[in-house]
Amino acid sequence: MKGRIREFILLATVSGIIVLMALTYFFNIRPELKEAENGYSAGTIINLDGNFKAEKLKELLSKGDYFADTQYENFVAWRLKDKVNAANGSMSNLGALNKSAFRVKASDMNEFGGELGKSRYLFSATELGYDEIPTADKFKELTSKKQVSEEKSRIRIWGKVKNESKKAVSGVVVKLTEELPQTVKDSIVDSYIKKARIDELIDVDLDKVVNLKSYFAKTDAKGKFVFTNLVKGKNYSIIPVLPGKEYGILKGQAQIHKSAKFNFTEKNHKLTLFDQSTYSRIKKDKILTVRTPEMFKNDYLKSILLFLLGFWLFFISLIFKGKRTDPDFQREAH
Repeated sequence: MKGRIREFILLATVSGIIVLMALTYFFNIRPELKEAENGYSAGTIINLDGNFKAEKLKELLSKGDYFADTQYENFVAWRLKDKVNAANGSMSNLGALNKSAFRVKASDMNEFGGELGKSRYLFSATELGYDEIPTADKFKELTSKKQVSEEKSRIRIWGKVKNESKKAVSGVVVKLTEELPQTVKDSIVDSYIKKARIDELIDVDLDKVVNLKSYFAKTDAKGKFVFTNLVKGKNYSIIPVLPGKEYGILKGQAQIHKSAKFNFTEKNHKLTLFDQSTYSRIKKDKILTVRTPEMFKNDYLKSILLFLLGFWLFFISLIFKGKRTDPDFQREAH
């Protein structure tokens, strides 16, 4: 009996400490909750629920000069409104803005996002290698099998391209690039800079100074491709390239000495409405929230009560089972 009383006192003490910590945290953030409430009234903060108005968000983005592009501000405001409504008017946290559900088609951003939208699309498209896709005439000549060298190495890289429904995708250009070690790339760039005139360096893309060899194939009806006779010991990277689509990260094999297989999943090319720099500014300025102070208070109180309830129910269940919360009590009893 003494053991049970001791356990009860300890658990009650722990519960008291938890409540004290919860209250301390709540009182510490009360100024922020009050600031949010005042911000709603003044129109300097918007809560991203199903009731927010796109016009108000556009106005807020414009005042903060986050984009300096009226058309892009309008694009962001209405697309975000659509995305929030599609999520039933709720978001788990502000970081959800960077997740797949809140991304938009890159082609839509390019078409309706003004100059900034076009710029962001172009940068992303270049990163994905859209500018390196073979011309229409050369595309017709591509096959699913491409020989890389005359060397009969029997080393190959092959794979398959599927969509998100696991179905094969045909007619996708696959680019294989012979990569150089970074030290070699740096040496080539340094040499170019030393020899070039100052006016030649103004618009040059130093990444393209290093002339890497690329080879292209095209997936067949089964989504398959293969590059044959790769040179043993060289470094190769591979990625499918198709406008409007993306295929994840670059894959490849360093110092290749045996054949390798790489599969890719095709997804729509999408972009976040906020780039990383703008998102960081918005988060720092605290102009957007995903729940009101009242919602936070209710959720916070509910979480604490459920935790304590579960804590004590577990203790009570042990009493009914005749078990101690600490085996040492059991040994002391004997």
